[in-house]
Amino acid sequence: DKRDIAENVPCWISENCIECNQCAFVCPHAVIRPFLLDNDTEYEDTIDSIMPKDKKFAIGVSYKDCTGCGLCANVCPGKAGKKALEMKKYDRDEFKQDKFDYLFKNNVNDSFKPPIMNVRNESFKMPKFEFSGACAGCGETAYIKNLTQMFGDNMLVANATGCSSIYGGSCPSMPYSIPWASSLFEDNSEYGLGILTGININRDKVKTYMENNISRDKELFKKWLNNSNNYDICKEVYDKIDFNKHKELTELEDYILPKSMWIIGGDGFAYDIGYGGLDHVLSRKENINILILDTEVYSNTGGQSSKSSNMGSIASFTASGKDNYKKDLAKIAMCYPHVYVACVNIGYDKEHYLRVLREANEHKGPSLIIAYSSCIEHGIKAGMDHSVENAYLASKCGYFLTFSYNPDTMKFNLNSKDVDFDKYDEFLSGENRYANLKKVNSTGARELLDNQKEWAMKRYEYYKKLEDE
Repeated sequence: DKRDIAENVPCWISENCIECNQCAFVCPHAVIRPFLLDNDTEYEDTIDSIMPKDKKFAIGVSYKDCTGCGLCANVCPGKAGKKALEMKKYDRDEFKQDKFDYLFKNNVNDSFKPPIMNVRNESFKMPKFEFSGACAGCGETAYIKNLTQMFGDNMLVANATGCSSIYGGSCPSMPYSIPWASSLFEDNSEYGLGILTGININRDKVKTYMENNISRDKELFKKWLNNSNNYDICKEVYDKIDFNKHKELTELEDYILPKSMWIIGGDGFAYDIGYGGLDHVLSRKENINILILDTEVYSNTGGQSSKSSNMGSIASFTASGKDNYKKDLAKIAMCYPHVYVACVNIGYDKEHYLRVLREANEHKGPSLIIAYSSCIEHGIKAGMDHSVENAYLASKCGYFLTFSYNPDTMKFNLNSKDVDFDKYDEFLSGENRYANLKKVNSTGARELLDNQKEWAMKRYEYYKKLEDE
């Protein structure tokens, strides 16, 4: 076996596990997963499942795909302060791939129908994005992985050029098992809108056929026509349709089920080069979702500054520190009263991200989700294995606020309720993109960073007033 396996890999200590599944939630490469097994399983390293109670629980690690980033071990709360995951030096005899392969083939995760989709329960679902080629500790890919677990086979992705196209589709690997296509970052919003337009045209053809032939299958077709956007009901209708009887629907069968359309890209696409197209999509009323993986820098092309880069940050073209403000894209998007808008940070609040995904998908119109994504370009001093803790501090100190605006309820919810601006300098000093500013711009560093903090405080007051209204 000549696989290039990470030097250090996670080891599961079952007796310390509380089954929170946070390790699986934050894993950038979907290599660590929770599994449910029948009570009579041959697999020995299990504990009794908390829910459902009649199953066994185990954590499995695909060692051949693990990058050894350590996020899983660092996020693990463990039982009574004892970690359920420890990073250990890889040993071929101790850490066997066939354990994961057994769990992967013999689990009964699909039988679990949880009453609520929280972090623990969602992690049992099969990701449709796995084993990507992203950097160890990547802050972007966990958002995509959990997105595919939430919506599964009925979602499609239009992807913008950038990091997400490199780890998303570098031949010969393909981490997606759902429809995915990549376009340029200057036109990806229009590309995604075009895909959705094609889907809607074909779904209209299904609707027309069922309306014109309702007498041939009255109960079934009426059920679809009254619930054409309900995936579960449409799947029930799809499974019962006799396509030999309705041959005209054969070419349209993929469109009987509703689709969840997602446009995905980085801040270079959304804030800069593709902003015009993004604004065009937001201005319309199509049911389409946009996920922005915000690293605040052009990560894939060498670390150039973008309009999402914050004041005082060091990057290519702003070597002495960026001297102007970060574009507040969320604030701009909320100028359209029909657009669902949210800023999320799974390092700060994982449940908030899942709640936002549900609300965005239920909203029958455009949605924009901006996701704070730690990146190797940030120069996190503690290392990328601590990127989740660093992301938590980003929101805790008020640097990156988390919130949502839902046009359906006309409610603005400021999720960042415990902001502590006294921790602002601690956050800035923990990343080289800010900490090194004093070295390259000794005369202007303090002023730039003070202006950034002042802007952040004013921004917080602005959004706090929105919630109070």
